Amino acid sequence: MALRDINLVPAQELEKRRLNRHLLFWSGWLIAALMLIACLYLMQVYTIQTQKRSLTQMGNVPLYLHSKVENIRRLQADQGKLNQQKAVMDTIMKKNQSYSLVLFKLSHIMNENTWLSQLTIDGSKEKESEARLLLTGFSLSNEKLGDFLNRLSQDTMFKTVVLKYAKEGEKENTTHPMNRPANLIQFQIECSLTKG
Repeated sequence: MALRDINLVPAQELEKRRLNRHLLFWSGWLIAALMLIACLYLMQVYTIQTQKRSLTQMGNVPLYLHSKVENIRRLQADQGKLNQQKAVMDTIMKKNQSYSLVLFKLSHIMNENTWLSQLTIDGSKEKESEARLLLTGFSLSNEKLGDFLNRLSQDTMFKTVVLKYAKEGEKENTTHPMNRPANLIQFQIECSLTKG
C-alpha cells in the first residue's frame, strides 16, 4: 500500500494564500525600491541646494571683496594721515626739545616781584638755530623790571634782549585784604633765543 498526500484545504484557499504571499513579497520590494528612490531624490535635492547656495555666495563674493577693499583703502588713508601727523609731531619735537630748558632758565632768572602773563616762542624759518621769544607780564616796580632785564641779558641763551614797552597801570589786587588796585608796570620784552 502506498501513502499519498491528501490536501484537505480547498484549492482556492491555497491559491489565495499564495497570491497574498506574492503580493506581500513584491509590495515589500516595491516599498524598498521607492524608499531608495526617495533617498536618492533627497540627496540630489540637497546637493543641488548646496550648489545653488555656493553659487549664490559666489555671486556675493565680488560685493564682499569690494567692501573689504574699501575698508582696506580707508584704513590705509587713516594710516597715511597718522603717519603725516607723526612726522609733523616728530619735527615739532625735534625743533622744540630745548623749550623746557627755556622755561627752566626763565624760572631762575625771574624775581619774585615780576611775573609773566604771556610767553610766545616763534621759530625762525630763516635761521634754524634761533627763535624769537616774546615775554609779556607785570612787575611791581621799574627797579624789579630792570633787575629782570639785566639777569635776562646776562644769560647766554637769550640774545638781543629789547624792552619793547613798559607802561604803568592799575590792576585789581586780589591778594590785598581791602582789594585796592595796585600800581603795576606792564611790560613786553623781545629777544632772540639760541636753540643750540
